[in-house]
Amino acid sequence: MRCWSYEMPRQRALDRLCRDIKACRRCSLHESTSQALCGEGNADASIFFIAQAPGETEEKVCRMFMGPTGGVVDQLFQSVHLSREEVYMTNLIKCRLPGNRKPKMAEIESCGFHLNREIEIVKPRLLIPMGYYATRYLLDRYGLTHINAKEQIGKLYVFGSFLIYPVRHPSALLHNPSLRDEMFRDFERIPYLRE
Repeated sequence: MRCWSYEMPRQRALDRLCRDIKACRRCSLHESTSQALCGEGNADASIFFIAQAPGETEEKVCRMFMGPTGGVVDQLFQSVHLSREEVYMTNLIKCRLPGNRKPKMAEIESCGFHLNREIEIVKPRLLIPMGYYATRYLLDRYGLTHINAKEQIGKLYVFGSFLIYPVRHPSALLHNPSLRDEMFRDFERIPYLRE
């Protein structure tokens, strides 16, 4: 099953990458998932969201943010006049984690290979890691291993022609509604950072 249909040159490259992700055997997660989840959205997007891993609903329908967290994402996007069609969304881990456990280092390294390729193809202006693991991965990748990823929510990092702007994972709002104002406030900056 294909996750997304691509037509332009970058989109064709992402389509090829999606086939590679579906056939990936770089770690053991392929043994416990029904299908890997490829990224989706605008292949020419200036805004590139990175979540942790697909949930149960996302795995079944092969789309990003379709479960309970999807409602939060839609509210956050609407609050800053973004649509799913104008951004690119993907996960750090491409297969569902058994029992929704935390990812292991070997899984992060294996799937990070695919994420790096997605970033190289899309060439976004703004990378937005959502949650600890996606933030930690990007900070490590760009040499900021000494920075505590848990303390970087809402902070901005400049790397040449692109920016990294970590935000909380939208699922945090499902577990802690008191974070609502903070999360929406962090999202308010996104339209101004894309230029």
